[in-house]
Formats: sequence, C-alpha cells, structure tokens
Amino acid sequence: MPTIRRLLAALVAVVVTVGLVAPADAHPRRAGRVTVVVDVQGHMGEGARSAVSMWSGAQDHVRLTLADRCPRRGECIVITEVWDAWPGYTLDGIQYGGWSERDGRRCEVGLPGVLGSPALVRRWDAMLHAAGASRHEISAEQWPAYAVSGHEIGHCLGLPDRDSGAGVMAPLGDLTLSAEDHAALDARDE
Repeated sequence: MPTIRRLLAALVAVVVTVGLVAPADAHPRRAGRVTVVVDVQGHMGEGARSAVSMWSGAQDHVRLTLADRCPRRGECIVITEVWDAWPGYTLDGIQYGGWSERDGRRCEVGLPGVLGSPALVRRWDAMLHAAGASRHEISAEQWPAYAVSGHEIGHCLGLPDRDSGAGVMAPLGDLTLSAEDHAALDARDE
C-alpha cells in the first residue's frame, strides 16, 4: 500500500509540474518588456487614456499602466495640459503641437489646451473625413488629444519622428504602429 501512495503522489507531482510549465511555454514573454506608469491629468484625459490603450494593444515591448501618480521607481510618463502649443504642427493655421521631455526615468508630455478647441476639432474631423480615415470609435472631441498623446508617448518610449507615411510617429498619422515603429521598439529592447 505505501508503494501505491508513493506512485500516486509522484503522479500528482508530475501532473502539477506539467500544468505549471505548459502555460508558461504557451505564452512566452519578451525579455525586454518593461512596465511604464502613465499619469494622465487635465480635462483632455479621455483622449490621452485612449492613446495609452492604443499603445498597450498594439505592441508587446512596453506595458503601459495608468496610475494617479508616478511611483518611486521605474519609468513614468506624466501627461498634462499646457497653455501654449508647440509650433511644429499646424492644421489650417491652428498650431496644435504637443511636446515631450525626458528627465531620467520620468517623461513629461504637454498637451496644448487648443486640442479641445471646437474649431480645431471641426477642422481635424473634416480632414480625416476627406482622407477617408477612421477615428477608430474615438469621438471627434477626444481625437486631437488622442492623436497628439499617442505621438508624444512614442517619443517618451524613444521613437523618432517620421516625415511621412503611416503610423503614430508620422505627421497626422493613422494612430497605429507601423513596421518602422515596431523596428524602433525592437532596437529599444536590445
């Protein structure tokens, strides 16, 4: 009888071990994956939070997680509303450029208040409609903050601007991650 108990105990141990190992092999994680906390402040927060969701769903290099403040350790992106727009981006005469600035483990993103302007919202929506582009179920009012936040999060993650083409790092891009964006994230992991 003790031999049967030992055999059953060994069999249970093998089944449990296989059960624990199999799921780990079924979903491998990238070695370079890091978690970055994102603190979104201001009235344009829904657009910025949608950009965080886009980034989280489009790649597996960096896990973005929303929080109310930066932790004491690890990378953090703080997205806030600012008064002035950076003049590098203009739509029908309205400057709407955001900015980002990294200082150690923290990256500040400034979203200019003009992103909530009804005039800019109308112009951006008309431009997207004329191009046959989709807002991906993001409201017209949230889209400008979504677009600029998505672009600036890319800068915080180390991606460069691109002069043309598709993707989040191109001017008025389609807010997806292009092959070039993925290549830049791959380079970050190395």
